Amino acid sequence: MLIQGISKWAKVTGEPVWGYQNAHKEWSIDLYLNEETVHKLETEGLGEKIKDKGNGQYITFKRKELKHDGSPNQPIRVVDHHGEPWNPKVKIGNGSTVNVNFAINEYGKGLKSANILSMQVWNLVGFEGGEFPTREDNEGDWAKEVAE
Repeated sequence: MLIQGISKWAKVTGEPVWGYQNAHKEWSIDLYLNEETVHKLETEGLGEKIKDKGNGQYITFKRKELKHDGSPNQPIRVVDHHGEPWNPKVKIGNGSTVNVNFAINEYGKGLKSANILSMQVWNLVGFEGGEFPTREDNEGDWAKEVAE
């Protein structure tokens, strides 16, 4: 499945970073969605994956650094709007328009997951700042920052 949205917290290039509560390293992106895309995902059974913290509806895509067997995972394939490999030194800023290609997998009793396969940066908004902050660093204020 292929969808387009607005990126926030794009940590998809370079080395993986520690995820939520430092449980494991991962690559991740929050993709903010328009109503049409929300409906499309709900129709596919992914409604429970859509979140809203007051600044718009989004879905989070993640890929862990290590597979279940402990072997290394490949980073998310990222390309530019021409389909050329992305320069991993260029960080993708909040507000960039991206296309995300993902697979829907079923697990358990009718539960579904959205596993990111690749991503295309359609319209880059440059990242401003130093290192990526973590959500824990900005607890409570991160939603305001990404909305800007």
